[in-house]
Amino acid sequence: MRKYILILISIILAILFFVIFFVGISIGGFKINSYKNIIQVTNQRKSLSAELSNKNNVEFEEKKTTLDTAVNKYNDLKTKYDQLVSEGKISNQNLYNAMDLFDMDYLWKKIGDYAAEKGVKLQIDVVKSETATAISPEYAICDLKFTLKGEYGAITDFMYNFEKDDELNFETSNFLLKENGEELQATFTVKEVSLKNNLSSVEN
Repeated sequence: MRKYILILISIILAILFFVIFFVGISIGGFKINSYKNIIQVTNQRKSLSAELSNKNNVEFEEKKTTLDTAVNKYNDLKTKYDQLVSEGKISNQNLYNAMDLFDMDYLWKKIGDYAAEKGVKLQIDVVKSETATAISPEYAICDLKFTLKGEYGAITDFMYNFEKDDELNFETSNFLLKENGEELQATFTVKEVSLKNNLSSVEN
């Protein structure tokens, strides 16, 4: 009798192994994938890993090529500029005439109109640039630190108009958006802005 029971158990185990190996089994939250499914999942993971690796390599090479091109262009222009300076063909006055000089009163009016249109409270603090210095008493190179207060939609609309203004052509940095009571507060910086040196007060 015991022999027949062992044979029966062996047959049941063999059938169970066959089902799991070729079909898989799922009982409630417990699941065992079939050998075929395991191979498919493994192959899919290998394929995705190879695709991701190839994509990263391609994008890296593209970015590297773009960066190398930009660096080479900068070095070439700098060499030509240094040569023109040494030959006396470029002076500080030439550079002054080519710069985009802004009057702070004008900036307050222009940017303030954007803020008023979108219902944003605006504050602009003018500080001396930490990365550039003026080479003429007629202008100062400063950083403009902006603080905006208002609703999310109003702030985003303001930023869209501000960054798309071709006349200003300002590049923003260090943008931060956080809650400020019942409204939001955004801060950001525009660096190295050339301002006419008629400022009554500039923070050091």
